[in-house]
Amino acid sequence: MKPSTVASHAQLLRLYVLRRFGALQATAIERGQVKAFLGEWSAKGELSRNTLRLMLCTLCVRLNHAVEDGVIDHNPAEKLGRFTKTIKPQHQAQAMNRDEAEAFLASATELCPDYHPLFLMAFRAGLRKGELLAVKWGYIQFGTTEDDSNRYIFVQRNFVQGKFTTPKSKKSRRVDLSRELRRSLLELRDKRMLEAMMAGRASIADDFTIDDAKSVWEHRSDVAHGRDPWAARQNSPGLQRPSALTKKDETVRRYLCADQILRTTILRCLTDRKFAAMFVSDDSVNKFFPL
Repeated sequence: MKPSTVASHAQLLRLYVLRRFGALQATAIERGQVKAFLGEWSAKGELSRNTLRLMLCTLCVRLNHAVEDGVIDHNPAEKLGRFTKTIKPQHQAQAMNRDEAEAFLASATELCPDYHPLFLMAFRAGLRKGELLAVKWGYIQFGTTEDDSNRYIFVQRNFVQGKFTTPKSKKSRRVDLSRELRRSLLELRDKRMLEAMMAGRASIADDFTIDDAKSVWEHRSDVAHGRDPWAARQNSPGLQRPSALTKKDETVRRYLCADQILRTTILRCLTDRKFAAMFVSDDSVNKFFPL
């Protein structure tokens, strides 16, 4: 079982199962209690059916151990899958259309040019975010020319839960390298090669394609989970905790954030007529930002 799967099950156990059944002995857990537990969460409509299913599996596995050890005669959580239905609508992923993708890449070029190759690789190669962060220069076959069909990215690593592991399918695979992506990555590779040569290094094959994307993702993950993003890396060489923001710094940060939101909104309005109609329908917004 992959570490990310173990972490997911441990989270479900901590957040839901133990809060209801943690204080009970295995012999005190009854089938009706498990049904009521699933029914309450199903009625709330806050969790997907798959999450309810995994919650039940997590409880069921632990009660199976109690059966095997002779603590209880039967598992009260068995065959209750029909109780994992929920009113929450199933999430449907929706890909960007061509115009939206081009608008996004153009915005990335203007706002964060260093990460444009990362976003372009996501669009043109279709890699998962963990696979994007784990790509090294040695995994990329550029071919002799732009017309060489032997162009691909060899996907063999994934970055999940702060660790490098195998791809989700546990199998390596080749992904075709488009001409546009090849040109962008070649330009970035030449830049990285020059930097390496000036530092006295002869190869960048073991370097990550986006060299600081891992740190950025770790920082984002820490903040999202309420952790101190600097605590775990406070002893890292050359890394210092940033000082408190001054009032001026905070004002600049808020301005840049608002500016980026506004730019993104305008781009969305240009590519999505329904969104534009909803945006301008608010008189207070349209007064300050007429489109």
